[in-house]
Amino acid sequence: MAKKSAAKKTEVPKRIEVNFEALFIPDSYRRVQLIASQLAFYDVRGVKLLGTSLWNSPYLLKKGAQYLEGAVFVDSFFPYAFYRETNDFIDIYYTAYGRDPENIEALAYDTAGIIFNTIETKGIQTRQELVSSLMGTENYHGATGTVSFGYDRVAHKTPFILQIKNGKLEQMK
Repeated sequence: MAKKSAAKKTEVPKRIEVNFEALFIPDSYRRVQLIASQLAFYDVRGVKLLGTSLWNSPYLLKKGAQYLEGAVFVDSFFPYAFYRETNDFIDIYYTAYGRDPENIEALAYDTAGIIFNTIETKGIQTRQELVSSLMGTENYHGATGTVSFGYDRVAHKTPFILQIKNGKLEQMK
Protein backbone atom coordinates (compact mmCIF):
# COMPACT_ATOMS: atom_id res chain seq x y z
CA MET A 1 0.00 0.00 0.00
CA ALA A 2 1.42 3.34 -1.02
CA LYS A 3 1.59 6.11 1.51
CA LYS A 4 -0.38 9.17 0.62
CA SER A 5 1.64 12.31 0.55
CA ALA A 6 0.45 14.86 3.04
CA ALA A 7 1.55 17.72 0.85
CA LYS A 8 0.33 21.00 2.19
CA LYS A 9 -1.88 22.82 -0.25
CA THR A 10 -1.34 26.53 -0.51
CA GLU A 11 -4.38 28.26 -1.83
CA VAL A 12 -3.86 31.36 -3.85
CA PRO A 13 -6.53 33.88 -2.89
CA LYS A 14 -8.93 34.89 -5.58
CA ARG A 15 -8.50 38.43 -6.86
CA ILE A 16 -11.13 40.73 -5.44
CA GLU A 17 -12.62 43.26 -7.84
CA VAL A 18 -13.64 46.58 -6.32
CA ASN A 19 -15.71 49.36 -7.80
CA PHE A 20 -14.11 52.31 -6.04
CA GLU A 21 -10.98 54.34 -6.73
CA ALA A 22 -9.88 55.30 -3.22
CA LEU A 23 -10.07 54.01 0.33
CA PHE A 24 -9.97 56.50 3.20
CA ILE A 25 -8.40 54.97 6.32
CA PRO A 26 -8.66 57.36 9.30
CA ASP A 27 -6.67 55.13 11.63
CA SER A 28 -3.14 54.63 12.99
CA TYR A 29 -0.10 53.70 10.93
CA ARG A 30 -0.26 50.16 12.38
CA ARG A 31 -3.77 49.59 11.07
CA VAL A 32 -2.85 51.09 7.71
CA GLN A 33 0.03 48.62 7.41
CA LEU A 34 -2.35 45.72 8.15
CA ILE A 35 -5.03 46.91 5.74
CA ALA A 36 -2.56 47.62 2.93
CA SER A 37 -0.97 44.18 3.24
CA GLN A 38 -4.41 42.53 3.14
CA LEU A 39 -5.34 44.48 0.03
CA ALA A 40 -2.14 43.20 -1.59
CA PHE A 41 -2.83 39.64 -0.40
CA TYR A 42 -6.23 39.70 -2.10
CA ASP A 43 -4.68 41.31 -5.18
CA VAL A 44 -6.81 44.44 -4.94
CA ARG A 45 -5.35 46.87 -7.46
CA GLY A 46 -5.85 50.45 -8.54
CA VAL A 47 -7.13 51.72 -5.19
CA LYS A 48 -5.53 54.89 -3.83
CA LEU A 49 -5.10 54.81 -0.04
CA LEU A 50 -5.93 58.10 1.71
CA GLY A 51 -5.34 58.96 5.35
CA THR A 52 -4.93 61.45 8.16
CA SER A 53 -2.09 62.69 10.33
CA LEU A 54 -2.41 59.48 12.37
CA TRP A 55 -0.32 57.83 9.66
CA ASN A 56 2.64 60.15 10.20
CA SER A 57 5.03 58.00 12.18
CA PRO A 58 8.67 57.05 11.65
CA TYR A 59 7.45 53.43 11.80
CA LEU A 60 4.98 53.75 8.90
CA LEU A 61 7.49 52.65 6.27
CA LYS A 62 9.38 50.12 8.42
CA LYS A 63 7.10 47.21 7.45
CA GLY A 64 5.29 46.67 4.19
CA ALA A 65 6.23 49.98 2.58
CA GLN A 66 5.79 48.37 -0.84
CA TYR A 67 2.05 48.01 -0.12
CA LEU A 68 1.73 51.72 0.66
CA GLU A 69 3.29 53.03 -2.55
CA GLY A 70 1.29 56.01 -3.83
CA ALA A 71 -0.73 56.43 -0.61
CA VAL A 72 -1.56 60.02 0.34
CA PHE A 73 -2.30 61.63 3.70
CA VAL A 74 -2.30 65.09 5.24
CA ASP A 75 -0.66 66.53 8.32
CA SER A 76 -0.18 69.90 9.98
CA PHE A 77 3.63 69.71 9.76
CA PHE A 78 6.32 67.98 7.74
CA PRO A 79 9.97 68.57 8.71
CA TYR A 80 11.24 67.97 5.16
CA ALA A 81 8.88 70.47 3.54
CA PHE A 82 9.93 72.78 0.75
CA TYR A 83 8.68 75.93 2.52
CA ARG A 84 11.39 78.41 3.55
CA GLU A 85 9.69 79.13 6.90
CA THR A 86 9.59 75.42 7.75
CA ASN A 87 13.27 74.99 6.92
CA ASP A 88 14.22 78.07 8.95
CA PHE A 89 12.31 76.72 11.94
CA ILE A 90 13.96 73.29 11.61
CA ASP A 91 17.41 74.93 11.65
CA ILE A 92 16.60 77.06 14.72
CA TYR A 93 15.06 74.14 16.60
CA TYR A 94 17.82 71.66 15.74
CA THR A 95 20.51 74.14 16.80
CA ALA A 96 18.78 74.65 20.15
CA TYR A 97 17.74 71.05 20.95
CA GLY A 98 19.85 68.72 18.79
CA ARG A 99 16.88 66.95 17.22
CA ASP A 100 14.19 67.55 14.64
CA PRO A 101 10.95 69.05 15.96
CA GLU A 102 7.61 67.29 15.90
CA ASN A 103 4.14 68.67 15.19
CA ILE A 104 3.53 70.07 18.66
CA GLU A 105 6.74 72.13 18.66
CA ALA A 106 6.00 73.54 15.21
CA LEU A 107 2.43 74.43 16.17
CA ALA A 108 3.63 76.09 19.39
CA TYR A 109 6.27 78.04 17.46
CA ASP A 110 3.68 79.32 14.99
CA THR A 111 1.21 80.15 17.75
CA ALA A 112 3.82 82.22 19.57
CA GLY A 113 4.89 83.84 16.29
CA ILE A 114 1.33 84.86 15.43
CA ILE A 115 0.72 86.32 18.90
CA PHE A 116 4.05 88.19 19.10
CA ASN A 117 3.67 89.50 15.55
CA THR A 118 0.14 90.73 16.32
CA ILE A 119 1.18 92.44 19.56
CA GLU A 120 4.25 94.09 18.01
CA THR A 121 2.70 95.31 14.77
CA LYS A 122 -0.68 96.46 16.07
CA GLY A 123 0.24 98.01 19.42
CA ILE A 124 -2.11 95.77 21.39
CA GLN A 125 -2.97 97.06 24.88
CA THR A 126 -5.91 94.91 26.00
CA ARG A 127 -7.07 91.32 25.80
CA GLN A 128 -10.04 92.34 23.63
CA GLU A 129 -7.74 94.15 21.18
CA LEU A 130 -5.63 90.98 20.95
CA VAL A 131 -8.67 88.79 20.24
CA SER A 132 -9.97 91.21 17.59
CA SER A 133 -6.58 91.47 15.92
CA LEU A 134 -5.99 87.71 15.95
CA MET A 135 -9.34 87.15 14.23
CA GLY A 136 -8.10 89.35 11.40
CA THR A 137 -4.84 87.43 10.89
CA GLU A 138 -4.39 86.63 7.21
CA ASN A 139 -1.72 84.60 5.43
CA TYR A 140 0.74 84.22 8.29
CA HIS A 141 3.60 82.16 6.85
CA GLY A 142 5.00 79.91 9.55
CA ALA A 143 6.64 76.55 10.12
CA THR A 144 3.32 74.76 9.66
CA GLY A 145 2.40 76.57 6.45
CA THR A 146 0.04 79.47 5.83
CA VAL A 147 -2.47 80.34 8.57
CA SER A 148 -5.42 82.73 8.57
CA PHE A 149 -8.15 83.28 11.15
CA GLY A 150 -11.68 84.25 10.26
CA TYR A 151 -14.18 85.95 12.49
CA ASP A 152 -15.50 82.48 13.30
CA ARG A 153 -12.26 82.08 15.34
CA VAL A 154 -11.28 79.01 13.34
CA ALA A 155 -7.76 78.65 11.95
CA HIS A 156 -7.70 78.16 8.20
CA LYS A 157 -4.50 76.34 7.28
CA THR A 158 -2.86 74.93 4.24
CA PRO A 159 -2.20 71.26 5.07
CA PHE A 160 0.94 69.39 4.15
CA ILE A 161 -0.13 66.81 1.58
CA LEU A 162 2.23 63.86 1.85
CA GLN A 163 2.69 60.90 -0.48
CA ILE A 164 4.63 57.68 -0.22
CA LYS A 165 6.82 57.58 -3.29
CA ASN A 166 9.62 55.08 -3.94
CA GLY A 167 9.37 53.92 -0.33
CA LYS A 168 9.85 57.43 1.07
CA LEU A 169 7.58 60.14 2.39
CA GLU A 170 7.45 63.25 0.19
CA GLN A 171 5.49 66.47 0.19
CA MET A 172 3.26 66.83 -2.85
CA LYS A 173 3.40 70.12 -4.72
